[in-house]
Amino acid sequence: MDATFETIGLEVPSEKAINFLAERAENQGEPTQLLRRGAVLHGRCWKLGEGLEVWTVLYESETGDVFYANCRPGFRARYMQRIAPWALTEYDEEGEAVIHGYWDGTETEVLFELQNLTEVGAAGFRAPALHVGLCGLAYRARVCARAQRRRAGHWDHPLGRSLASRSRL
Repeated sequence: MDATFETIGLEVPSEKAINFLAERAENQGEPTQLLRRGAVLHGRCWKLGEGLEVWTVLYESETGDVFYANCRPGFRARYMQRIAPWALTEYDEEGEAVIHGYWDGTETEVLFELQNLTEVGAAGFRAPALHVGLCGLAYRARVCARAQRRRAGHWDHPLGRSLASRSRL
């Protein structure tokens, strides 16, 4: 039924099974919340162990209507990485977002989807660097064998120049 759960070895055979899983996450998960323009996103993280999690997101409109937005597996990395500079693009009102940035101190570019936007919190949007655990499922990855040269400064990249110009406004 759900390819993402199948990829990690969990069989979720029906919509009823996904609803049950979402309900368990809602009841046993750690709550997070994020205010959006005209709405509130309610996240829950149910930690299953060994880094495996189930995330749910509920969307509450300004009129008070609540609907289930998402239920998916998540992965918690053991080690944190520093990403700077970085930019977030939210592409769906239900909290779908991607981060684009550079592994701090290298030329290594990263682009990944957030597991749950509510976990970042409003203060995280103003941070000059993100500390993230990079892990999970990837559609594509590339590893370079040659050594990466270190950058003189974060603002040498087009993304960095864009962030620097916005920070001076």
